[in-house]
Amino acid sequence: MPEFLRRWAGGLARGPGTMGLRIAVVGAGSTYTPELVDGFIRRMDGLPVDELALMDPDLQRLEPVAGLTQRMLDRAGSPTRLAITDDRSAALDGADFVIIQLRIGGQAARHVDETLPHRFGVLGQETTGPAGFGMALRNVPAILGYAELLDTVSPGAWLFNFTNPAGLVVQALRNAGIERTVGICDSANTVHRGVAAWLGVAVNSLRPEVFGLNHLSWTRCVRQDGTDRLASLLRDPAFIATTHLRMYEPDLLADVGMAPNEYLYYFYYAERALADILGEERTRGEEVAAINRAIEGIPPERVRLHCCWGNWDGPHIFDVPLELILPVLYQANVGALSIEMANPRHQHEIETIRRLPLPPDKVLIPGVVDTTTNIVEHPEVVARRIQEAVEAVGDRERVIAGADCGFGTFTNREWVIEPAVWLKLKSIREGADIASARLWDRGAVSGSSS
Repeated sequence: MPEFLRRWAGGLARGPGTMGLRIAVVGAGSTYTPELVDGFIRRMDGLPVDELALMDPDLQRLEPVAGLTQRMLDRAGSPTRLAITDDRSAALDGADFVIIQLRIGGQAARHVDETLPHRFGVLGQETTGPAGFGMALRNVPAILGYAELLDTVSPGAWLFNFTNPAGLVVQALRNAGIERTVGICDSANTVHRGVAAWLGVAVNSLRPEVFGLNHLSWTRCVRQDGTDRLASLLRDPAFIATTHLRMYEPDLLADVGMAPNEYLYYFYYAERALADILGEERTRGEEVAAINRAIEGIPPERVRLHCCWGNWDGPHIFDVPLELILPVLYQANVGALSIEMANPRHQHEIETIRRLPLPPDKVLIPGVVDTTTNIVEHPEVVARRIQEAVEAVGDRERVIAGADCGFGTFTNREWVIEPAVWLKLKSIREGADIASARLWDRGAVSGSSS
């Protein structure tokens, strides 16, 4: 929490005759809203929120998010009142803080942003380059309109911007004379968190130096007690393998001498990235939009989305890193994500879930058995993988053990013989029993090796 907000909120105490905050979320139909609500709930003792106003012009999109938000507040025993509206003035009136997360034009506009530059042999990436400017041309006027309205109905309120391209949006607000605004982007903090995880220390115990513009940033150093720990880690292949930095070649990291964030991949390797994208049938935005259209009207908790890197017995050395596609998967209106994590090439991907936390409204179904080999995983291995997933998600109720993919996904081709399939499924069950006993402290349970 920013220091100015900590001081302001610290002066508010719950009790008779006192008032807490009124926070408005514009664009609350976003699937990121439950993560915001989860943050408010975790901090409700120090950040008293009397009313949370969720505003979205699309009430059909807002309704399921609002329902989930109310259940989250009720489960936490939070006294926060929930207001739901599609009226901008009603949402902003009386607000102390406003969080704006917009995508004017929706996924259809994103598709244009990502594909139009391709006609000219230029990379299309939704928040940077030509596509980023296209997004800015739509989002900036809308944001300025909300800021002007906020200054009228709630002068003195602070505006927190999550809308991309974040740097351009905040600059536009500043240029318009709107000073009480803060731009937020978590992409710049990934290296900071990665170093903390590697050292096994609290994130706040380290002091990073980061410069750049939201999705285009570099981490110059990460200091612990005054000593830079990043410089040596950039030469450590073991550390690199645990972070998004593995997408960069060692020589590039040595030349730069700093840690670029993941979006800079599109600039350091522009030709390679463009070739990869042009080789795809549809953009990421198209894929998500198509899925959301297909399942419209179906409750998210009844939908599971599967993601794997091709169910085949090969090297998989050119598989795209999960961190590049996970934020897009989070935008799907589904209740659970099934992700391949037992394949040796992707067993490390659980660390991506730690860095990019699973939204509170979703369940993770990690693959705990490999579907391309006849080796039967020991139940203890399965149990360990389940426990690692629970630790990464932070909630034992939101992890379900699964397989990497199907066991019969190719006609006339059998990667795993039928007897081994049944043994693998048995290991999932036994491993889940072991993990459940440990996670719910039900006593020791041992699994068989057959």
